[in-house]
Amino acid sequence: MEQKNWSVVRRVASYARYDTDEEVKALNDLYDVYRLYVNFFLPSAKLVSKVRVGAKVRKIYDTPQTPYQRLMASEDVTGEVKSSLKEQFEALNLADLKKEVDRAQDQAQQGLCEQEQGSPRKGDRSR
Repeated sequence: MEQKNWSVVRRVASYARYDTDEEVKALNDLYDVYRLYVNFFLPSAKLVSKVRVGAKVRKIYDTPQTPYQRLMASEDVTGEVKSSLKEQFEALNLADLKKEVDRAQDQAQQGLCEQEQGSPRKGDRSR
């Protein structure tokens, strides 16, 4: 998970603290839709090998694929799981999913904006 902090978690949720129950719920709602967007529609290149040439290291990557495509190509995944994933993928609409991600991000950010404007925090005794 640490490897993906910038590319997934921090980019979508920032480095802000989500302390209150409402903020955590908004963040969880965001992750519920964002995981579908990342796993079904965002390809990534996997490092295949590293070759040292003198002082330089040459990295070789495979063809970028989504996690969904990698699972579908895997022989280790059962047909039942592949069938379930295919049904889920076919039910998704990229444009609608992106709108839902944007809405969830706005909702999560709204809670943070209220926090910054000085609204009392749950358990905050300094006010």
